Amino acid sequence: MSTESPAAPSVRQLALGDLEHEMALTRALLERVPDDRLDWKPHPRSSTLGGLALHVATLPFWIEHTVQHDHLDLLNYPRHAPPQSRQDILDAFEERIAAMRAALENADDENLLSPWELRMGEKVLQALPRPIPSACCSSAWATSAARRWRRPSSASRCGMPG
Repeated sequence: MSTESPAAPSVRQLALGDLEHEMALTRALLERVPDDRLDWKPHPRSSTLGGLALHVATLPFWIEHTVQHDHLDLLNYPRHAPPQSRQDILDAFEERIAAMRAALENADDENLLSPWELRMGEKVLQALPRPIPSACCSSAWATSAARRWRRPSSASRCGMPG
C-alpha cells in the first residue's frame, strides 16, 4: 500500500478551475443585459449600463495581462468604444476569456508566483504576487456586478426592468 499522497494541483490548475466557474456566472449575467437599455445610467454621473457591462466583460484582460507582464500601468490601460448591442458585450467577453485561458495555460507556477505591480505611470500603487490580483479580479467583479444588477428594487426604482 502506497503512503504517497496525490500531487497537489498547480497554481495554474487552481486558477483555471475557479475561473471557469466565475466565467459561467459572468456570462449568465451579461446575457441578461437588455439591448434596449445600453444607454441607461443608474445615476447621472455614472457610466451607462452598456459601458458597465463591457467593463465587466473585459475584466479577464487583467488576468491575461497579469500573467504575461510584470506590471499594469493604468495610464496606458486600453479604452473601449461603447457597445452597440449585447452581442458586442458577449463577443468582447468571449475574446477576453480565450486570451485569458491561453495566457494561463502557457504559464507555469514560477511565473504565477513571481511579483507583479499595479502602476500609475512610474508610481507603484501595489506590489503583489501574481495570483492575488488575478483572484481579486475573478470573483470580485462577478459577485459585485451580480449583486448590483439583481436588486429588483434598485432596478425598478431607476426605470430598469425588474
